[in-house]
Amino acid sequence: MLILSAVLFSFTEIKITKADDTDIYIRADGSIEGTDKIQRDGDLYTFIDDIYSRIEIQRSNIILDGAGYSIIKSEKDFAIVVGTSLEVPEPVGVNGITITNLQIIGFNYGITLGGENNLVQNVNITDSQDYNGIAIWVSGSNHRIQKCRITDNKGFGMLIHATDTLISDNYIANNGNFGIEFYDHDATFRNNIFDNNWGGPFLIPERSMGNPGEPLAISSDNIDSSNTVDGKPIYYWVNESDKTVPSNAGYVYLDNCRNIEVNNLSINRNSTGRFFHGSTAINLIRTENSTISGNSLNGTGIYISWSSQNILVTNNQITSAGVHSWGSNIAIIENSISSIHDIGISLGGSSNEVAWNNLTNCKTGIDFFSSNNNVTQNNIVDCDKGINLLSSNENNFYHNNFINNTQHVYDQHYTLQWPLETYYQSYNNTWDCNYWSDYEGTDLDGDGLGDIPYIINDDHQDNHPLVESIIIPEFPSWTILPLLFVACLVGVIFRNKLRKNDLE
Repeated sequence: MLILSAVLFSFTEIKITKADDTDIYIRADGSIEGTDKIQRDGDLYTFIDDIYSRIEIQRSNIILDGAGYSIIKSEKDFAIVVGTSLEVPEPVGVNGITITNLQIIGFNYGITLGGENNLVQNVNITDSQDYNGIAIWVSGSNHRIQKCRITDNKGFGMLIHATDTLISDNYIANNGNFGIEFYDHDATFRNNIFDNNWGGPFLIPERSMGNPGEPLAISSDNIDSSNTVDGKPIYYWVNESDKTVPSNAGYVYLDNCRNIEVNNLSINRNSTGRFFHGSTAINLIRTENSTISGNSLNGTGIYISWSSQNILVTNNQITSAGVHSWGSNIAIIENSISSIHDIGISLGGSSNEVAWNNLTNCKTGIDFFSSNNNVTQNNIVDCDKGINLLSSNENNFYHNNFINNTQHVYDQHYTLQWPLETYYQSYNNTWDCNYWSDYEGTDLDGDGLGDIPYIINDDHQDNHPLVESIIIPEFPSWTILPLLFVACLVGVIFRNKLRKNDLE
């Protein structure tokens, strides 16, 4: 599912406030209007003091040298506007601008870069207070952004809405949203450092704006491992097969890949672990027949897109985040997940197997918007909601332990997503032989099953509740895991075949 941020709008949709006496203009004829704190020497414009206003550049082929001074926010949202006009919000053909040696403090939009062939270098942008703000909004084409520091803003580092842009040697850190948001174009990234951005390094649309059936295509060559996340290389692979991601990875993005192993990574994020599209450290888009195993993930998790299938996720230790899967034929096996602020496992596809997982202290243990899945022998402990069902049908829940959850199962009937207040109902889910810690029935015949059903809600009950929790087996032998994966997938196929025969 494509999740668009609130900042994705065209320049023609920006609400423009009429310029007042504090706005500064470098006019097309070269004149400076609105300040005496910028000196002109031909095409060189140099600060001689700090400025508390907005600058609009309407002249091509100039250098704006901050000389170490700052532009500090007073009442304006935009610090520097290049290649578009806030008086008339359409491109005005401003090209060849260099902005350098400058600090931009407190503006929600630091540099709005349009036109062509512009250079931004040695610029520090900090202290934006808007979660949807953008330090550098890159539109137009053929720009270079290099050796800049974009830090401690509440919003995004950059938004890419331009072609043929090189982004190199920048430090993008401690921002409250994503480091880079791609709108409808890619860019070339070299030697950039992404540290502790709350949303993650990149927000990449899973469906292209121009072609909703396809993801935004970014070449493997455009984002290489010279870029790092929290001190570790980025591995952004497209159209790769039969490879293993190096164990020093700090961020993994696989697009249209086959037979990839993502094993034994150790990744830590300084975040609450709340899931956003793109915030996870391991991301699979249009990827098949691959394995994610033996990874230690703290403050981040795993995302598997709707376009991925036949993926094994096993033996991972995940804290403060979870596994978020919208694919089909996904086996989520023997993972330890604790996600106090978020969902342990999200399922949005079908024909998936969820087994032998330990889900503890999650806001929701397993969240379903999904049908035809098997959920068996999982520990779901100390969660606000053990299971959340939203329009989820014909799922099978067997031999799971539901222990000390505030609510073991919640059948969600309404959603706040569009259309608002739509009613959903989950039906034909099978619950049998699960352990429920608040079961109050007896076992007079000693067969280990309760004498009366456990009432889950008005629509569901477990007819054979266990009176003692089951021991979840461990599978320490890695050699059997591929066989387990095959068995799970065969089970899915066999189960679906039986259902088809029943319908016939």
